[in-house]
Amino acid sequence: MVITPEKFLVFESSEDALEASIQISNISSQEIVYKVKTTSPEIFRVQPHTAIVPPNETKTVRIFVSTSKGPRNIQNEKFQILGTKVTTTGSSAKEAFLKGDVYQEARLYCSVTQPITDDNPIPMQQEMQHFKQILQHLDKVDNSLSRCQSSLNFNKMFSYVIFCIYAYILYVLMYK
Repeated sequence: MVITPEKFLVFESSEDALEASIQISNISSQEIVYKVKTTSPEIFRVQPHTAIVPPNETKTVRIFVSTSKGPRNIQNEKFQILGTKVTTTGSSAKEAFLKGDVYQEARLYCSVTQPITDDNPIPMQQEMQHFKQILQHLDKVDNSLSRCQSSLNFNKMFSYVIFCIYAYILYVLMYK
């Protein structure tokens, strides 16, 4: 079973809802059945939440959430996808899932894209500001490392000079 996306489920924002989709592909030679679970079933509508996927086929699971719940509320939510092999033919997806042993599971974490409106700045600008802040912090770290390296080089040179002085004093004392 191959699940796309692998880690983050990105919800696209529209005027009245948020929507995302999951692709579940069966790469085995046997039928599989999946079940999609969520941490907040009262927020999400998953269609279909349980289904049988024939060999070498892909099913699309659509997930909807009302924007009245707000994008901030779903950032901490997760989905779990469980997969089992179908052991009996002719049974419903729910029955097949209950009779099978879970052989694969995946977790997806929610993320939301914001629509571009006059009230909402372009998300890319927000990302660029965030990256600029990160670059500023990296520059500070780089400067600190450069200072540490300079100090280390000075300490090495100082230690070498002290060693040479001690060696000279030892030489003078031993051979005079």
